[in-house]
Amino acid sequence: MLKNLDYKKKNSLLIAAMLVLGYLAWNFSFRQAVSAFRLNSSLKKEQAGSGEMDSAFPAISRKHNFYTSVIKSYHIKSEDYEGHLWQSLSGMAMGKGLEINFSPELTAQTDTTLTKLHILKQYYHFKGNYPQMARLLDSISKTNGIGRTSGFEIKRDKKQGTEPDGKLTMKLELSGILH
Repeated sequence: MLKNLDYKKKNSLLIAAMLVLGYLAWNFSFRQAVSAFRLNSSLKKEQAGSGEMDSAFPAISRKHNFYTSVIKSYHIKSEDYEGHLWQSLSGMAMGKGLEINFSPELTAQTDTTLTKLHILKQYYHFKGNYPQMARLLDSISKTNGIGRTSGFEIKRDKKQGTEPDGKLTMKLELSGILH
């Protein structure tokens, strides 16, 4: 059939086939892509024009609230902080039946930014049995205004030449930010 057509009719048939193919391609592929680009640009203009928050704002807000609460838990009242800490800890220790001792670290701080930022670390020693120490650590973790536990070490006491007396010694490190 194509052999019987002359050159002009073959060209017009080729152009018609290309137009049909272009129309089908437009309907099945390109029209959806063009409408998606238009929708995207209109939504970007609408968001920029309305001044609404970014969609990540709720997540950022939750992170901010969490970190703020963590930082607040480290705050220590700056007026007579040593006396306040000592009274709080000794009251908790005596209530739990523990002996308490404060030992200032005599080594110089190597990081001067800690003192510049009013961050302090203090060490306390407690003597007693394990359940009493566990209850004390639980009470300290729930108490506000004394800082946070940044470390502790529990050891068994040994008297010289005798068996252990069953008492444990705990070295507690409290960190806080003077507020």
